[in-house]
Amino acid sequence: MVCFVSLRLATRAHLIFTTGGDHKTQARTFVNPDSIQRTELFEYAKKLGNSQFTMPAFQVYKFVYATMLADLGILDVADKYYVEIQSTVKGNPNSYNKLFLSQLELFGDRLTFSSGASRDS
Repeated sequence: MVCFVSLRLATRAHLIFTTGGDHKTQARTFVNPDSIQRTELFEYAKKLGNSQFTMPAFQVYKFVYATMLADLGILDVADKYYVEIQSTVKGNPNSYNKLFLSQLELFGDRLTFSSGASRDS
């Protein structure tokens, strides 16, 4: 059996292909929970070697995953993703699209409202 994992990350162009996702043959579904989780493993491994490592372009995919979790009612895990994404974004907000930042803030507000808790930020 042959196992092949591919991830291409070009920081300057903000190109990212999720690990295990094939954007050429699965144009509509290459961003799926499995490929996002595999890419998170890659990100985690890189952070083990360099605690300052970030993947700015990947934060959008993590946001998509967090919204999927929230849609499924898994609000506690969605909130953990939100907090992690927010923490990464705060490190360099100029690396992110303003629309993404506003959607992230709105999502955080909705999570707070849904849980009935207040968020200190």
